[in-house]
Amino acid sequence: MLESLTLASAPCFGGQAVTIGPLAPVTFIFGANGSGKTTISRALADPSTYPSSRPDWGRAGIPLGVKVYNRDYVNATVARSG
Repeated sequence: MLESLTLASAPCFGGQAVTIGPLAPVTFIFGANGSGKTTISRALADPSTYPSSRPDWGRAGIPLGVKVYNRDYVNATVARSG
């Protein structure tokens, strides 16, 4: 299970490393506009977006599938179906 995510070099967090966690099997991230929700979701959906980010996969250390339903997901899904 994904226990936490450390983001570094993410503009909305002022360039400082920020750790988000502990995470649960189902985690909802919500907040005001400009608070970093999309940055977090993009880092989870595609870790190469922020190469300095570090996901913590717990004791097993095995990456599991992460489902992210953000604007990017909606745009890709609607584009494929239309």
